[in-house]
Amino acid sequence: MIRALVLLATLAGADLKTVGSSKEAAAAIGQDVRVSGIAQDSKLSGVVVTGELVVYCLDHPSWSARAGKRITVEGKLEQTRELEAHVDDAGAISQGTGGPIFVIRACTVK
Repeated sequence: MIRALVLLATLAGADLKTVGSSKEAAAAIGQDVRVSGIAQDSKLSGVVVTGELVVYCLDHPSWSARAGKRITVEGKLEQTRELEAHVDDAGAISQGTGGPIFVIRACTVK
């Protein structure tokens, strides 16, 4: 029984697309993906950085002890503008990102 559960857990992630670049991420928007890279903290959330690709794991405020270490996360990849900085009528700029970002709202850490 335990072997069957382990096999099912292994197979569940077997069909995930691994993304390692912005181009691959753009092609995988809306899909369940796997991203491996270096865990870093940002003001917005924990991020996974691999080359020029940065993926925000919105359900992880920070990586704490994992920061600076290699990490793999899985989840549904999105690209959003909802967290962009905005300029109000008086010209004040809010905090936020400089453009669209890749996010996984519910990152499973492997």
